[in-house]
Amino acid sequence: MTGTMTGQAVKAGKPAPLPPWSPRWIVTTAAVGTAVLRQMVRPVTWRRPVRMEFMRFMAISGLQSIPAVTITAVLAGLGLLSQALYWLEQVGQNDEITQIILTILVREVAPLTVGLLAIGRSGLIILSELSRMREEGRLRALDAQGLDPLLLLVLPRVLALSLSTFCLTILFVAVAPLAGMLAALALGIVRQPVDQVLLNILSIIGSAGYLILPLKSLSIGFLIGLAACVTALEQGAGRDEAATTLLPSGFFRALLLTLVVNGLLSAMV
Repeated sequence: MTGTMTGQAVKAGKPAPLPPWSPRWIVTTAAVGTAVLRQMVRPVTWRRPVRMEFMRFMAISGLQSIPAVTITAVLAGLGLLSQALYWLEQVGQNDEITQIILTILVREVAPLTVGLLAIGRSGLIILSELSRMREEGRLRALDAQGLDPLLLLVLPRVLALSLSTFCLTILFVAVAPLAGMLAALALGIVRQPVDQVLLNILSIIGSAGYLILPLKSLSIGFLIGLAACVTALEQGAGRDEAATTLLPSGFFRALLLTLVVNGLLSAMV
């Protein structure tokens, strides 16, 4: 038991459904996020059930999302980098065009695209699982056994989604330039050696690009998981209302948090 106000809020009875965006929801989400950050560094938190739930959701949010992220990265690479390499040859080695496109790809497109995919898959899975557990009374059963749902249900899902979003973003950044480069070579747009093109891409992205990438992806995944968990555990809707109130509210909140944190970090770095 954590003894925090967050754990008590998670284990409480069914509250009245909140609007998609409210000060009360913001405060609750901030409290749950703070509790997750505090508990994640405690070794006693990572007992066997928590580790098993973490690994299970890592497989759901990470491994099972690899095909979708790979296909999206290939399409992005074909659309953006092939154009960058084309104009690089046409304008006469104009590095500014390539630098702008690569910066947009790494800093903006990659974390935001993976975040949107995470909302549409992992976020909705969290909403569905936790709302069903709440409706079936399994949260009350955990409370009666002296187990904290914050540790068993919320923490492993939020951290697993955050880590898997980071890994998938790295995959996106690795696949997209490779797809664009191969397409440009196949079409005869560039005639430079493959290793030279890759070195140019890595140098153009720069240290700032590689710094903001993990910061954005980890934050986006964390907030998506947090929004989905808090929404599912606060809703008092039944099974019939879940599709019309819970899922849209959770999707809207996760999407808004993703856009906000992406914009703030882009403005700061």
